[in-house]
Amino acid sequence: LHAIDTRALKAWITILDKSPETFLLLPDHPPGARENILKRAKRAGLASPERLLWNTEVALNATVRVDAMAAADLILDCPGKSDGSVAAEAGIVAAPLLTLPKRKLV
Repeated sequence: LHAIDTRALKAWITILDKSPETFLLLPDHPPGARENILKRAKRAGLASPERLLWNTEVALNATVRVDAMAAADLILDCPGKSDGSVAAEAGIVAAPLLTLPKRKLV
């Protein structure tokens, strides 16, 4: 969860707001991260914190993570912080992946 920057979090909340039947599955790891994300999400405009679902196994077990991705309608990635593993796992299960463009360093 350390990779979720404010820009990505705001984009994800916008997607949730525009898709009222959706939920966002997040890894419940490391300890304390859930509280931090909830505070940041509320500041970014999240009206319904119950739409954030938390799962410890998603963070710690690659098989569970890939299974969760296979059940997802859309995978959201953290721009600029990803090592490509999310994209690779999304590709394995043929799930669509959405990310934001990286910032240009000019």
